[in-house]
Amino acid sequence: MVIVKNIRFVSLCSHHLAPFTGVCHVGYIPDGVIAGLSKVARQVQTIARTPSVQEELTTAIADTFQEILEPAGVIVIMKAHHSCMGLRGALAHEAETITSAVRGVFYSNDRGTKEEFMRLIGLS
Repeated sequence: MVIVKNIRFVSLCSHHLAPFTGVCHVGYIPDGVIAGLSKVARQVQTIARTPSVQEELTTAIADTFQEILEPAGVIVIMKAHHSCMGLRGALAHEAETITSAVRGVFYSNDRGTKEEFMRLIGLS
């Protein structure tokens, strides 16, 4: 399992046109092809530059890694603070949104892969 965690990103919510910032954790199990570690972070940051909602961003990152690397599995967890939550409406300044996208052996949880990933990134 390869994990790159705490990748900082800034994106623009396509719903409110307000920024959201956070961290992304990416894990994958290679099946012949591996990516340079800096490429993982760069890919996350590149995809995050496109205005979208967090749910779509999480899915787009997972789908990109699945398509390019064709791994046995990929998992993406994103944690973000949305300025729209703190500046308008709810005024929930400390609210954090967590989204996930799970593919392959992480989805089927073969050999406890999902639990291992969550433990290694500190969410379990």
